[in-house]
Amino acid sequence: MHFYQLQPRIGQLRKVGSYTRHLKPSILSLSIASKYSSMAVALPPQHFKLDREIWNPSLYASVHNFWFQGLEQDAKVQNATTRRRWWGLGRSEEEFKEIDRQVHQLFGPAVRSIGPENLKLPEWKGYDHELEHAQEIAAPFIPEIGQGKEGADTLLAMILLLDQMPRHMFRTPPDLALVYRHYDRLAWSLFRSFKKSSTTEISTENPLGSLWYHARLVRKHWFKMPLVHSEDMASQEESLAEVVEWQNVAREKGDEEVVEDLQYGVDASKSHRDIVERFGRFPHRNLCLGRENTREEEEWLKTGETFGVKQDGK
Repeated sequence: MHFYQLQPRIGQLRKVGSYTRHLKPSILSLSIASKYSSMAVALPPQHFKLDREIWNPSLYASVHNFWFQGLEQDAKVQNATTRRRWWGLGRSEEEFKEIDRQVHQLFGPAVRSIGPENLKLPEWKGYDHELEHAQEIAAPFIPEIGQGKEGADTLLAMILLLDQMPRHMFRTPPDLALVYRHYDRLAWSLFRSFKKSSTTEISTENPLGSLWYHARLVRKHWFKMPLVHSEDMASQEESLAEVVEWQNVAREKGDEEVVEDLQYGVDASKSHRDIVERFGRFPHRNLCLGRENTREEEEWLKTGETFGVKQDGK
């Protein structure tokens, strides 16, 4: 397994043996961030082009290297290191802040380069409309994605950049609104560009049909996180049904280790699905999105799950 080190040029990597070291941001990386924070004209997706200085195979490799560090290439289940890193189990406040700092340092320029000040999404008209126009919304990203394992690697890196990294960068209102109104829309549309619904037939030529990832569900489940994070009931049902199916197949094969590990995914998918089923949305997002709580939501938020998003009085 090769590991990589970021060079002073953002997104450029160098093999460094059996361990990873990250350099501090260079003058160039800071200038790139400044460049994208001061652009005056935001372009619609069909006219927006990803900056090749940032968005390139080296960036995608660095995303995998960062997100899956501590996980062997052929691992089928999580381990203590990944549970600590991904879900915060046993993680200290210092570790929590350090991961956020690393995400800002390594992937901040990429995330900001596609922010709403540069990439202007169409007016929100609901999930049916988003589904109809998914490929238009995800237009800047789709040409980057090929077929087979390489295409799957690129797609997963992009989904992680759109779905996970912003959650480490924008944790408090009003910045959190960027996650839900901008980056989540991009992530969901990108996923839906390759799988329209739960009934879509997925071939091995489709990146989502990669056999390599299907043999490593511990990695594959990250593809569908945009569904878990959506307030679309059909997406919630699809996400839960898929992970339950994976678990049933593993049970039939007698692979109890995978069955047990997938229970984390079943529980997480079910908790998200149940909230959207009950309220039609995630009440913990209301504060940062300027949505008024219903009386039932107000009561529920006193003790209900907020997935790490702090509320007034909590």
